[in-house]
Amino acid sequence: MDLKAYITSGMLELYVLGLASEKESREVERLAEEHPELKKEISTIRKALDEYAKLHGVHPPEEVRAALDKRLDAPPEADAAARVPKAEKKKVRSTGKPFVVQWSHMVLLAAVLMAVAAIGMGVLAFDYSDRL
Repeated sequence: MDLKAYITSGMLELYVLGLASEKESREVERLAEEHPELKKEISTIRKALDEYAKLHGVHPPEEVRAALDKRLDAPPEADAAARVPKAEKKKVRSTGKPFVVQWSHMVLLAAVLMAVAAIGMGVLAFDYSDRL
């Protein structure tokens, strides 16, 4: 195997960044066990990425850091309780009247259905007469 070509392929960088597939990661780990040069190269890439992050990293504002530290120092139960929204109790009021279907609504619904059926039949009849 040509180790120089494998090193320059970019696969090791993908592996270190966690962007390699599971199959590719297993291959890199297997090859690193077989070839100490690859293991050393992976270590070098990790160090270079750490240095890059230190040089170009952005520090959060102090109030964000303080809030995060406070949250990390709090017991886990307090954090879980803070995340769970409290259920609001909604009062359901009854009008006292039972639900009744009004006949006027039923007549209107029947009229709409009949109109739709008539239009559909007209379209079908027109289409049928054109075919003759």
